[in-house]
Amino acid sequence: MVLKRNSMNQFINNVIIEFLNENKQSYLTVYHGTNTKFVNDIKANGLIDKTGYNQGWYMLSTDFESALYHATPQNEEDVTVFEFKIPLIDTHYWEGYPYLWKGEKRNDNSTWYALMQQIPNTMISNVITVPYDRWVKQKNDKF
Repeated sequence: MVLKRNSMNQFINNVIIEFLNENKQSYLTVYHGTNTKFVNDIKANGLIDKTGYNQGWYMLSTDFESALYHATPQNEEDVTVFEFKIPLIDTHYWEGYPYLWKGEKRNDNSTWYALMQQIPNTMISNVITVPYDRWVKQKNDKF
């Protein structure tokens, strides 16, 4: 059986997640706010950093409101916030490794993360649609 690179990566991620679920694995819950035009792509392919997986390009937050604040609606459409469960692997590295760069603690007690690699769609635990009016209110309140 010949697998393409993406298929092999997806297979390996699925095996890891299945193993972790069977062993009562702990998870880091993080959020990503996005535009509705990206929702189907994220659902199908997971979260991809199209800028090149750079350490300083923060795409995820431990705080839902922070992710919502950074979402960008198209026209006056609702926005979407994805909730991801990243397995916490017991290593000598940081929380979120090998999927996330070391997080940056913010003054609002949240932590922001940049991607080290693609977050597979199997790690999506919830997809939350937020009405445009709530997004506007949250932007005005500055979370």
